[in-house]
Amino acid sequence: MGFALGLFAIFSIIRYRTDAIPIREMSYLFIVITLAVINALAPDATGWGIVLLANLGIWGLAFVLERLWFVKHLTVKIVIYDKIELIKSGRRAELTADLEERTGVKIHSLEIGKVDLLRDTAIVRVHFYADLQEDHFEEARNTPQ
Repeated sequence: MGFALGLFAIFSIIRYRTDAIPIREMSYLFIVITLAVINALAPDATGWGIVLLANLGIWGLAFVLERLWFVKHLTVKIVIYDKIELIKSGRRAELTADLEERTGVKIHSLEIGKVDLLRDTAIVRVHFYADLQEDHFEEARNTPQ
């Protein structure tokens, strides 16, 4: 019971005392902290065999959930957008089409953040599935120079 309460306290402090961290990265951080605490405290009480089995189980579960479960990975890109007239209500389709053309990705959703009317710019968070994009942001190989 004390072990679980200690982990909860560590996770709560990290979660509420840090800037916004994506859920996936926070999950990996929690896994690493959990393994560190288990490896530090459990061998004396339970033995190395059980600790090794717990480590393999946690890493295996993380691997299966990340790679083998065929989950689409939603990626976020922050764009400083300059066509402020497309930010208006009712022009979402035009905004999405323009951003898709400029970024080269098929957009799943987008969020309009801070709008700067003096500079005619807006911060837009573009959400897209990185796994479904062909050669997105990859450098071309074998290009003649």
